[in-house]
Amino acid sequence: MKNTILFLFTALLLACSQDQTDHEKNTDAVDNNPVITANTNKTLNKPTKTDRVFSELTQFKILSITESLYENAPALQLNLTLPIDSKQDVNALISVMGGNDGSQKMSGGWIYADGHTSLYFPFIEAEAQYRVIVDKDLLAFNGKKLSKGLVKDIHTRPFQKKVRFTSKGSTLMKDSNVLPIEAVNVDAVDMKFWRIDSDKYAEFLQMSYLNEIYSLEHLDKIAKVVYTAQFDLDMIKNKREKHNISINNIAPLQQAGLYFVTMLPHDKYSYKVESTWFVSTDIGIHSRFYPHSLVVFTHKIP
Repeated sequence: MKNTILFLFTALLLACSQDQTDHEKNTDAVDNNPVITANTNKTLNKPTKTDRVFSELTQFKILSITESLYENAPALQLNLTLPIDSKQDVNALISVMGGNDGSQKMSGGWIYADGHTSLYFPFIEAEAQYRVIVDKDLLAFNGKKLSKGLVKDIHTRPFQKKVRFTSKGSTLMKDSNVLPIEAVNVDAVDMKFWRIDSDKYAEFLQMSYLNEIYSLEHLDKIAKVVYTAQFDLDMIKNKREKHNISINNIAPLQQAGLYFVTMLPHDKYSYKVESTWFVSTDIGIHSRFYPHSLVVFTHKIP
């Protein structure tokens, strides 16, 4: 089966390598992640009556206060044993302090999670010191109080520069010539594009560890570098975002064939690189497996 799949894939690549049609339609990079906007007037969701059943014997306690993520951005998370009462001013009863001396009250507000036993405080900074102060008068939905208040100091983790391809191999059509990536704290990436020699497809597809520098030293035996460039990214600090890198107007990449791409943050060197491959083609393959035979159909994609 593995050899059959490799045969089909190689057949597609050999077919598309004969097609030199250029693609001219523009495809702009799109960032699909919405920006979280701090609006303290709308931050705190009003919880509805919970559908979960809680025992009258359950005490109202704070389970934990930790650093977490809210909508892919760093946040403080408060976990409770019971849902809280929506009629109280939660932002007045749970304070977040920051600043160099820990005396500055942070702007923003708490957001209910599903079930209303967890709260999130977004818009925090990486590698910063915070103090969460919970008042003992905080009420649960059934009127129960905390037995005591709590003060918790949290030092948030540093967010490292990170970037990766979100797919490990794809087929690019003329209307969708974009490479999807995901990045954190990276405002630009350096990319190098290799075109695999048409008689080396099978050898390339059996290679492994192509994210390590020493493995790439042998890549020039089966491929040629056809394009290098730096691509700017719209970065929001400490937020994991998705980006589409458009290659539609890059002439050296319009030739049909198999390509290998490496990527690094523009201001960082590493012995490991992010990599992916893609096929540029307008030929589609449809196959049918029978007990003792295989039928393959090819067609031109409009």
